[in-house]
Amino acid sequence: GAAATYAGDLAGRAHRLRAGLLFNRGVTRAANFINAAGHRGALVSAAVQTAANLEAFAEDQISLTHGFTLVLGTSASGNRRQSDQTVGTTPDYDLDYHRIMPKLGLRWDARDVQVYANLSGSYEPPSFSETLTLNTARLAQTATTWELGTRGVSGPVRWDLSFYRADLRNELLALDHDNNPATPAATVNADRTVHAGIEFAAEIDLLGSAWNAQATPAHRLVLRTAWTHGDFRFANDARYGDDTLAGLPPQLVRVELCWETANGWYAGPTFEWTPEKTYIDFRNTYAAAPYAIAGFRLGRRVPE
Repeated sequence: GAAATYAGDLAGRAHRLRAGLLFNRGVTRAANFINAAGHRGALVSAAVQTAANLEAFAEDQISLTHGFTLVLGTSASGNRRQSDQTVGTTPDYDLDYHRIMPKLGLRWDARDVQVYANLSGSYEPPSFSETLTLNTARLAQTATTWELGTRGVSGPVRWDLSFYRADLRNELLALDHDNNPATPAATVNADRTVHAGIEFAAEIDLLGSAWNAQATPAHRLVLRTAWTHGDFRFANDARYGDDTLAGLPPQLVRVELCWETANGWYAGPTFEWTPEKTYIDFRNTYAAAPYAIAGFRLGRRVPE
C-alpha cells in the first residue's frame, strides 16, 4: 500500500489532499473433518480460498471562511472471493464485488469547540464463511450514513456528542429464513435495515482544574459518563416488519468517579446500567432483562 499528502492552495483557499492505494491477497486452505469424540476424524471437505482486495481513496479538506472546512472525498474498492473445492461436493465459485463510496462533510472549528456534519457511503463484501452457507449470502452490504456532532472542552468539562443514521441494504445477518426450527440460523442478506442512534460522552473534573491547563494538577476528581442510544431495526421487512435487531441494548449507560494523581495513580467506583430489555431474537419474542453492574477500579498508569 501507499499514501501521500499534499498541502497547498486551491483557488486562494488552503487545502490538504490525501490519497492512497492498498492491495492485498490472501490464500486459505480450508478443511473440515468429522468430529470423532473430540478428535479429528476423516476429511469431509477441503478448498483453496483466495481473496484479493484493491482499495483506493482520496480526501480533500478545503479551508473556508470563519473557521469552516469543507471535506470532499471518495473511496473505491474491488474485491474477489474465489473458492476451488478439492475434496467434497460443494461447487466452486468466483465472485467479484466493486463499489464507489463518496463522502461530503462540513466542519466548524472554534478555539475549543468543533461541530461537524457528514454524509458518506460504506460497503462490506462478504467473507468466505458468508459467501456459501445454508442460506447463501452473496451480496455485499452497503449503507448511506449521515452524522451530526460536536466535541470540545470548556474549563473542567469536555464532551463528545454525535447523532447518526445509517440506511443499509443487504446487511449480513444470521437469520433462519427457511422458518424451520430444526435448521440453524445462517448468514443471509437482509433487505433493508436502519441503524440510528445517539452517542454521548463527557468528563468533569469536580476539583475545577481545566483540561487544557499548562501544568498537570496534582489531583483530579473526575466524573465520567457515557450514554449510547441505539435504534437498530428492520425496515418494512417481508418477514420481520420493523422488528428490532437482536443483541443490541437500546440504551447503555456507564459512569465512573475516579480520583487521579499527577504520578499516574487512579481509583474509584464504576457503574454500568442497561435500563431496558434487550431482544435476543429477530422476532422480538425473547429478551434479556435490564441489568446494573457496580465495580471499583484501582491502578497506576506509567509512561513506560
